Amino acid sequence: MIWKRVLIGYGILLTAAAGGIAFACVFGVVATALQITGVDKESVSQPLPWHQIGWIFGVLVSLSGSFMKWQASHSKRAGIVADSSPDSEHPAAYSDTANSETTNLETAESGRRGGLVVSAAWGGFFGGLLGVALGVTFIMFWFSIVYSPFAPKSWVSATSVEEHYDATLRRQAPVITSRHPMVLQVFAVPVVVGLVGGAVFGAVVRVENVPPTSKHGPTSQNYLNLQKGT
Repeated sequence: MIWKRVLIGYGILLTAAAGGIAFACVFGVVATALQITGVDKESVSQPLPWHQIGWIFGVLVSLSGSFMKWQASHSKRAGIVADSSPDSEHPAAYSDTANSETTNLETAESGRRGGLVVSAAWGGFFGGLLGVALGVTFIMFWFSIVYSPFAPKSWVSATSVEEHYDATLRRQAPVITSRHPMVLQVFAVPVVVGLVGGAVFGAVVRVENVPPTSKHGPTSQNYLNLQKGT
């Protein structure tokens, strides 16, 4: 339940960051097109007050949309709970118990066949993928903060909008870039943590799922079989 709330909160923050960047760029383009005083092609390469106004507007719009969506889903969930019957819960509980026992047996068998290195490798692989996804979102947070009114001056001065050729569009397209060294750290740290943490988690899960027979030697039933053989 806690992890679900954390994911929902992180999704809301990510939506707000994306909305801030989008509207900051839109406000900057509009300001340039209207040739507002103090805005030209040279100065638009770095965040300006118009970008900051657009960022605030985009964050407010995104948070309002997220709140309305949450309120609608909460009302719908409350209606489903009110219409549900308590009698239908007992067979499900029995079924869940049976499925849990079956799953435990299957997990024990897979743990016996698997290897510690293989489990750690798979854990590191999926942890690395999660770290890459998290690093991309951190970079989005970074650039969103740069276009906000709360960004440090060193972040703003190291950020610029440059024209790069887009092979898909077959023309020059504006790209937000940054020369600040922390950008690489923002992306690299989650990837490294994901790789190491995933590998450790996979190894721990493998060890925990090893059946008691392989940890403590033969069981009492095997011992009786050995006695009969002698």
